[in-house]
Amino acid sequence: MFYEGSTVLVGIETISKLGVESVVDPTNPEQSLLLRKTLHGGDPHAGGAFWDERHPEYIALKNWVTEGALENQP
Repeated sequence: MFYEGSTVLVGIETISKLGVESVVDPTNPEQSLLLRKTLHGGDPHAGGAFWDERHPEYIALKNWVTEGALENQP
């Protein structure tokens, strides 16, 4: 099961957050927005990129996406 989205109450405004399925593609992990945002030269964002494809954290995240980005059960 994918991690689901959520809603958060901020002051008087409710903000909806998308679930993981909106940013991962287990059939094509390299195209997952979640992974592209982390790479040097990937999709730009204000936080900046901090990994390349050889970084152990990137590899672990890519493996998780490839395996279906499932929610771990205790």
